[in-house]
Amino acid sequence: QSGIKARVLHVSSGAAHSSYVGWGPYCTTKAGLHMMYKCLSAELSQHNILVGSLRPGVVDTPMQDGIREYDGPAENFPMYQKFSDLKESGTLEKPDNVATFFHWLLSEVGDEEFVKNMIFAISKMTKDGRNIGSSLTE
Repeated sequence: QSGIKARVLHVSSGAAHSSYVGWGPYCTTKAGLHMMYKCLSAELSQHNILVGSLRPGVVDTPMQDGIREYDGPAENFPMYQKFSDLKESGTLEKPDNVATFFHWLLSEVGDEEFVKNMIFAISKMTKDGRNIGSSLTE
């Protein structure tokens, strides 16, 4: 076996770890995928494959556009206002920054750090994408 290790990066969500009214299927799916990530991490390590996980935060995507179009009763989706406020305040993560962070994790972070931290979250972005994250522990 060569010393080169392949990497898999799972995209997680806060919804995998918290329940949100009106989002039952999404939260359940993300929780299931989180467990799949944990299983794959354990199973694939013997094959020189590293598995990490990234919680990119709330990213300005078409999914967020759809959330902001919600016009039903507030009690069916109490988080609506929070997501609308994130867009209005300009605090949604930009997709290009998230992609830069993905690239950094997959190509520049050392194997030991990738495995040791395993779950990453974006905390800060610089213009050049260098000082762009932090790690979380479970």
